Amino acid sequence: MTSERPLKTICHCIISGGFGGIERQVASMVAEQRKRYTVRVLTAFTGGVFTEKMSRNGVAVDSLNLKSGMDINPGKIYSAWRIFRSCDLLHIHSFNPVFFLAALLSRRKIVFTFHGITENRRRQTWSERVAQKMLSISIHSFVHKITAVSEFMREIIQNTFHYKKPIYVTYNIAPRIPEVREQADEIRRTLGLDKDHFVVLHFGRMVAEKGGDRLLQALALTRQHDNIRALFIGNGPHLNHLMESAKELDVQHAVTFIDFRENIHDYVRMADIVALPSWNEPFGIVALEALSLGKAPLIYKDGGGLLEIVAPLKGYKLVVDSEEQMAERIVEYSQHPELLEKLASAGRARAEEFNAANAIETLDRIYFDRDNESA
Repeated sequence: MTSERPLKTICHCIISGGFGGIERQVASMVAEQRKRYTVRVLTAFTGGVFTEKMSRNGVAVDSLNLKSGMDINPGKIYSAWRIFRSCDLLHIHSFNPVFFLAALLSRRKIVFTFHGITENRRRQTWSERVAQKMLSISIHSFVHKITAVSEFMREIIQNTFHYKKPIYVTYNIAPRIPEVREQADEIRRTLGLDKDHFVVLHFGRMVAEKGGDRLLQALALTRQHDNIRALFIGNGPHLNHLMESAKELDVQHAVTFIDFRENIHDYVRMADIVALPSWNEPFGIVALEALSLGKAPLIYKDGGGLLEIVAPLKGYKLVVDSEEQMAERIVEYSQHPELLEKLASAGRARAEEFNAANAIETLDRIYFDRDNESA
């Protein structure tokens, strides 16, 4: 299925350009790969902050304008096929039938990256089960290489799809951190927070598997410490539930919920620690963002790929196994800020290991069939 032409043009395929880990990751890949190749992006759905950003930077971004994930329209397949035929390699980041049908017809080399598997974290819908079956057929039949974003995900893929061929781990890229645009004191004032408040930040898409309930339950155990506050930033189907839970646990006075902010890094800088209580996380870019900004990410022992990110940072008590222990860590860090000061430089150094140049070198070995050098 591979083209004989030298690799000059890569097309990244994603579902949308909206706020999300996959979209941020592809944006980081594109920014680095543009130094080496012509790079274009194809989305299934229209719009999004990341596609707009890539377009402004001169990247060709096209959209199939699908009505749903199962909108298998011959015209849309043809549109994708025309784009794919102008490329040498297709790097697909999310399953969509149109992507795969057009990719197969284009006879171009296909690399598929598993950023996560739905059934690993919650019950699938019928359409997701159908899509996963189609994905299984595709990766066994005509996908050239598959990669996983962590060792944890590699094992999940092997078990889920009974995949016997090599699976290459390509860790995500630590996102670029923009300059400060809003000062911490000003953000705190806007949110009604004082300088003396110890702020625990939780941000991302508000879905059950991100573990927001765990954090709220931990906060309920710190109620006697008046200086502890939590800030939830993001939107999603679980948001209303979390807001109701905060009331039921009687911690609503200590919790603030706000929509996603484009200058999210300013809010991370403002916070004292970041709580990431997800389970079975495929990777965890938010942990890299926290470490890049010198903040401690608190995670759970069942955090999946998150554990691989913080594994070298032993001695900083970043991993907990219960809400009780999460509460203890929050209180401990609030009372001993010197522990966080020690972590800051070590965290930044760890995040730097996930830089874009290293990630793209790993991908190049896979693209050019030199992956035996590092698997």
